[in-house]
Amino acid sequence: MKGTIAKNKVFYCYSPNVQKFLVANDFKVIDCGVHSITKKAYLCFEKSEELDSYLQSWRNRKHAVC
Repeated sequence: MKGTIAKNKVFYCYSPNVQKFLVANDFKVIDCGVHSITKKAYLCFEKSEELDSYLQSWRNRKHAVC
């Protein structure tokens, strides 16, 4: 990562569906990689109140479908 954002201000997203949802809603990917142990790919997004709000709406939508 570029070093401009503190690690605790970064949301690491491993879910392809959540990644697509965030990108579709114009959240900027600040980094990407592969976890060294699990080998799962991830995208990083800068944490914000807006991101928290979208993640909550994703959780609510996910549970509403069941």
